Amino acid sequence: LISGGDALVAVGGRVDRVTLNGSDVTSELSWRHGRLVGLVDGLRVGRNLLRAVSRRGPAARLTLTNHPTRGPA
Repeated sequence: LISGGDALVAVGGRVDRVTLNGSDVTSELSWRHGRLVGLVDGLRVGRNLLRAVSRRGPAARLTLTNHPTRGPA
């Protein structure tokens, strides 16, 4: 459950770029134990699309649903 616009994410595999709603957030993540890990902020209320893009294969995607700070309606 995500609220307040921030999410801790971890992306494994051969990843060249990570985007949130089309904006590159790769620089917000760092490599730890073979995964890109970090706090992604600026999620809008509702559905947000996180994509992991690789030049070597298909992109992976995950929908993150952010709720208002007061919690889900």
